[in-house]
Amino acid sequence: METLGGRIDAEFELSRDRLRRLRREAPDGVRCRQQRLSLYEDACERMGSLWIPRLEVLQHRLSDRLQVAVALHRDRRQAGLAFTSGLARIHLSFLAMTDADVSSLVLEYSLDLLPSLIAFPGRDRHSQPLERIDEQETGEWIGDRLVEFVRVYRSLYENEYCLGGHLVEDPLTHVRFPRSAAAATLERHGKTFYFMSSETRTEYEAAALPRP
Repeated sequence: METLGGRIDAEFELSRDRLRRLRREAPDGVRCRQQRLSLYEDACERMGSLWIPRLEVLQHRLSDRLQVAVALHRDRRQAGLAFTSGLARIHLSFLAMTDADVSSLVLEYSLDLLPSLIAFPGRDRHSQPLERIDEQETGEWIGDRLVEFVRVYRSLYENEYCLGGHLVEDPLTHVRFPRSAAAATLERHGKTFYFMSSETRTEYEAAALPRP
């Protein structure tokens, strides 16, 4: 533990050294950084034309096949889909970032499933120099992540089939999952309710309480 503490202290010291160097940075260096920030802002605008059409294709396929409402959300730097099916509450997103030197466009993909029953590739990053963004390569990377998500979702169906009658259902979201994966339970009127998260238990209890 002492070794860990020393390593943490060393990281803070490195940060202080970097701040001292930045304060001594020549005006030309500051202007160059500001110009790169402008490139980053332009890159964020370009990403919308790459990930929105692809997300819309997935949105329509999911809505048609699963018969659920799939919400598409977006702003200047990110976009994604969110929905709840009988298998999970799902949120996937893409986020445009840059590195500490403002030299690269860093795209981050994230996938969150609740409940999470199986290991899956839920995070990935794709980086390119801000001055040389390859839109075709970036579009292919986005498409690959969406197809990868479909594989993950398909595996949920297979897992549900194998578990058969060993599933319980969250009474709030109606998501089905193994009893062992329940994050919270509630005893009421001699019956046990199983919840996929402590948040859904709290929501359920609030909704079940009589109004004054």
